[in-house]
Amino acid sequence: MGKIIKNKVKVISFGRENIYKITDNEVFIKTIKEIYISEIKPKSQKTWKYSEDTQQNIYVFNSKIELSTTKDLKKKNKIISLDKKFSYLIRIPKKTFYTFKNIGRKKGFILNMIDNKYKTK
Repeated sequence: MGKIIKNKVKVISFGRENIYKITDNEVFIKTIKEIYISEIKPKSQKTWKYSEDTQQNIYVFNSKIELSTTKDLKKKNKIISLDKKFSYLIRIPKKTFYTFKNIGRKKGFILNMIDNKYKTK
């Protein structure tokens, strides 16, 4: 069974501007099938999500977000704090519950790169 992987995102500074290099791993890039950006309002939380067969690759780039993950909703959650100062690409394996809570003052944007095409029910 997979585990949560936290990879540091490289910040490249150009004077007063930055570029955030999420990855240059060709194997990882080839696995990505779709990319989404989700909004989350300040002081709000998304409902729990679960995917049986899709790996999520999450990056937060403008607000303070708490990511909670668990294999079983009846057990304790693992909480990872994410924001612009601590830039990480978080890999959430298949068969993992997860939710986001925006603890910042700004609308948050969450980049999600998935390894399967999204299926609507």
